Amino acid sequence: MKQHKYTVKGTLSGSRCYESYTEYMTPEELVEYMEEISSLFPTDSDGNRYPEDELAQYIHKSGYRDAMLYGVVTEIWVGVKNIDGALYSWTEVTANRELTEIEKEALLDYLTGQFSDGYGEGLEQCAFNSYTETVEEEYWDEEEQETYMYEYDIQVDMYLHLWQPKNFHLEFVNAEDYEVKKVDLKKPEVTKPRCKLIGEEGFEVCGIQQTDTSWTLEEYSKITGWKESNKVRIPYPYNLYFKVIEEVEEVADDYKIGDEIEGYGCRLLAYLEPFNEGYCYPILTDDKDYPVVELVGGRLYPVIPSEVSGK
Repeated sequence: MKQHKYTVKGTLSGSRCYESYTEYMTPEELVEYMEEISSLFPTDSDGNRYPEDELAQYIHKSGYRDAMLYGVVTEIWVGVKNIDGALYSWTEVTANRELTEIEKEALLDYLTGQFSDGYGEGLEQCAFNSYTETVEEEYWDEEEQETYMYEYDIQVDMYLHLWQPKNFHLEFVNAEDYEVKKVDLKKPEVTKPRCKLIGEEGFEVCGIQQTDTSWTLEEYSKITGWKESNKVRIPYPYNLYFKVIEEVEEVADDYKIGDEIEGYGCRLLAYLEPFNEGYCYPILTDDKDYPVVELVGGRLYPVIPSEVSGK
């Protein structure tokens, strides 16, 4: 039997809860906690979600809405996705036939109920991050007629909310529209002179003389945050996800620091590794448009920050 796949994208929010008040967290702020938030959607050692987190099993036989979906929608898995620097709920649905428009509306209504009450309420009882914050307050001593400052620690808990009382929205989307396709960065042959560098002999980064005339020192500093320190600076936002590998095991056929990458006209500045275990171990180059790329089979492919953070 042919399976039909659907994807539902939804708004979400977060909260930072102190002892006496709560702060709202935007979807943009939540992106910084992707690793912690992923703990709310646990997997086993093989990367499979746990059966109790599958939501189609909770659709009832009775009731106008559920009766339309019962036996038709076979799987519902809820997760999150980083889209252009903001976090959204990302729900993958499997049905044993194509859903009608009325059934799609019923499915959105079912998910709204799960997000606001059942499944979503369960997530809201699990903090995805907790930490201790030191607070300083004034105390007025009436007897001594003097003000004292004292410090104390409070616990701060952070929560994810799949549903919000205002501006909540769910919609069906085409998942392929949100996939990042690898693009070959091979550049056309330069047929005209590029702009001249500031200074007659260029400038150095990590001890490497920079002679690529598509860059000026001003441009390089602005984009990468580099200053005259001979230290590699990973440009934002890549520096949120990667760090420089200080000691690289040399392999005969590998590029070495400072080598020009054949066919691309840029130089290798550093090998990078993710702060957290991940699939992507890119390189840092002096290319103006694509400073952080993957080197695969002699070709360069761009690393998209939003996709890295969502892994």
